Amino acid sequence: DIAAAGLGDESPLEFSYRTLNTKSTHRFIYVRGGGRMPSPAGPAKVYLNVSRINPTENEKPIIIWRNMTLAFRPIIRRTVAKPGESVVASAEELAFTAALRRGELPKGQRAPLKAVVSPETAAQLNFGKAPDGTTLGENDFASVGSTMIEIPMPESKDPMALNLEVHAEVGGDRNQVVRITFSDRPDGQTRITPTRGLVGDMKMPAYKTFRSGVDEYARLLPPNSHGEPTPADRDPIPDPFDNQYNTPEHDEFVQQILYIRDDKFLAENLVDAATRTRLDHAWNDLFASFDYFNLYLHMLGRHYKVDLSQKTIGQMDKAAIAALPAEMKSYVTTLRAHYDQVTAAQKMSQPGHVNNALDFAAKAWRRPLTEKEKLSLRGFYDKTLKAETDHRKALRALIARVLVAPQFLYRVEAARNIVMNSGVQPASFTTDHRPLTTDNQPLTNWEMASRLSFFLWSSLPDDELRRAANAGELVMEEGIKRQVKRMLADAKARRLSTEFFGQWLGFYHFDEFKGVDTARFTEFTDDVRAAMYDEAVSFFEHIVRKERPLREMLTADYTFLNKDLATFYGVKQDVKSTDRAELVTGANAFQRGGLLRLGAVLTATSAPLRTSPVKRGDWILRRILGTPTPPPPADAGSLPADDKMFGGLSLKAKLEQHKRNATCANCHYRIDPLGFSLERYDSTGRWREKYADGNAIEDSAALPDKTEVAGVTGLLNYLQSKDAQVRKTMAYKLVGYALGRTVLASDQLLVERMVNAGSDATMTQLATEVATSKQFRFRRGGEERPANVKSAVNTAMK
Repeated sequence: DIAAAGLGDESPLEFSYRTLNTKSTHRFIYVRGGGRMPSPAGPAKVYLNVSRINPTENEKPIIIWRNMTLAFRPIIRRTVAKPGESVVASAEELAFTAALRRGELPKGQRAPLKAVVSPETAAQLNFGKAPDGTTLGENDFASVGSTMIEIPMPESKDPMALNLEVHAEVGGDRNQVVRITFSDRPDGQTRITPTRGLVGDMKMPAYKTFRSGVDEYARLLPPNSHGEPTPADRDPIPDPFDNQYNTPEHDEFVQQILYIRDDKFLAENLVDAATRTRLDHAWNDLFASFDYFNLYLHMLGRHYKVDLSQKTIGQMDKAAIAALPAEMKSYVTTLRAHYDQVTAAQKMSQPGHVNNALDFAAKAWRRPLTEKEKLSLRGFYDKTLKAETDHRKALRALIARVLVAPQFLYRVEAARNIVMNSGVQPASFTTDHRPLTTDNQPLTNWEMASRLSFFLWSSLPDDELRRAANAGELVMEEGIKRQVKRMLADAKARRLSTEFFGQWLGFYHFDEFKGVDTARFTEFTDDVRAAMYDEAVSFFEHIVRKERPLREMLTADYTFLNKDLATFYGVKQDVKSTDRAELVTGANAFQRGGLLRLGAVLTATSAPLRTSPVKRGDWILRRILGTPTPPPPADAGSLPADDKMFGGLSLKAKLEQHKRNATCANCHYRIDPLGFSLERYDSTGRWREKYADGNAIEDSAALPDKTEVAGVTGLLNYLQSKDAQVRKTMAYKLVGYALGRTVLASDQLLVERMVNAGSDATMTQLATEVATSKQFRFRRGGEERPANVKSAVNTAMK
């Protein structure tokens, strides 16, 4: 039946007299046990599942079960073949299987259900009377909808099978069609071929309604071949072309014409009018997006051996079509009609295309267009269209003009008089609501939207930021705070990780890093490098978007790994992702966690063939503590690129030798101890217990103030003692990044406020401090700006 997909097994849905046969009284034979899977131990639970085929009826159907009888038999053991042998079924097994297929019951003593079930079950079934009061036979019972019968199984040393026979019919309101399924599971599923059937009176209106619905369903979904379709069947091309797979004509159509519209059934039967209109628009846009009609026309010409190579579909008027071979005319006529329909639709949409281009310009220029700009851009389109006589070319020229304008290429923050003349109003007060002076020029709402989006997202303002700018919310601190919080929770805040943290900490574009000798470190593959970059970016994205305290940059007990990177690091913890890095906690247990142990950082601060305590130590001084050393003198010299060329000396001994040069000593006393603390990580960021030559790792040294720094734990303890300095460095970097300039003396109060926020501050707090600052919201009167912004903008609009 339909609801059970035809035969109720893995066969295709089949509509036939057999599957749709409905009987007023249906004889069912149900066998439990003896299948491939053993039945559960204990009493047999038989579920008589009843569902209505015509569910519009209000009341549940009453089913009368007449003269249900049972028989029990030992389960026949299936013959199991040994490897390499064929199975020969026993005569008993063959006879039993054949009887079931004929709808016959196995021989054996049968008993009425009433005599087998417990008194409690018998009382529940209420033999002899239907729920509506109708008198039944002494071995008959009735149920309202589905029911379950618990049948005691005989005691036996062998498993027993249950055979059940019953006649079922609809009682009460007979104007119903029901599907009855026998199962040992309450959901009606079964582990073997199911016992099921349709019960109802074929003369009643309910059945006639059911059959008319089936007929309509079959009409809408015509039958397909039950055989496996060929590739050409799965991807057919239209007449008159050769649909045989791997033929030149078939391949040419698939590779050049590419598309045919075959969604008629979907469009006409399954979607609403609005969706159908959107589908039509999408198909029209697709067919108009490339030379579809001319390619199709020329292919028709080659098929019929008519030279149309110099013709376009637009030239195929009635006279040209009339001159074609008779068989070809209908195809070209249809193609020309399709072309006319698409062309007309495109023509009607052309004004909308220009409007869309102006909307695009407003987004690209990050502010509303003035009326003068709109008129100028429309005039440019009209002028180009007149010269080119091609809407597509004119529209492309218009978009190109938008993208080469200074308003797009530069983040222009015009002088106040230019802003006022443009009609875009700036804020009229300072952050502390003092009147404006000539020294402080406030940014407009739209300039604030642009600053915020490039600061936090490295991209254009989104629709919500544009809405806030248009509503005038970005001149008030509360409006700015709301946007900062929202933006840093957004997925686009990942760009703050790639841009700000990547540039500050040195893993920017690490996915393109070429500083590892892969001939020696063969396991450092492109996939590992990409995963290392993802680890670093995802780590800082987590801190930003989840509002984690910034102290976790150093102390985090988590990292982000995929399977490739976990294997490369030798991590035993189960990591499921094979693509994007996933959060892995408890990272300290396998020597990961925090920015000091990021593979991208450790690898970027190494030499191609060995670690570099000098690079790593300088990185800590410069990027973490903000106390860089002077550049090395010209005669400083360098260590060999390969530690195998150290002449038997360790790396530490070689650097001690190098420090004997007085011009180098002072800096190396500061650099080397910090760099050596990371020596247990090799040049590709992997933890190691010994050097390649078997010698012990030297990862401890004393700073000039005699502070001993031993290993990465010692380094973390040292940096914790310098926590205020670390926070100050980050504040300097963030202010410079947000403002796009060097940090000035006038920025010190802002930096101090950020440092005083403490190590539990979040990125949202620091970013809000910056975004609401006077430095961010105002342009100082003395700040440099384009010498003649107004002239540049006006020139671009001509």
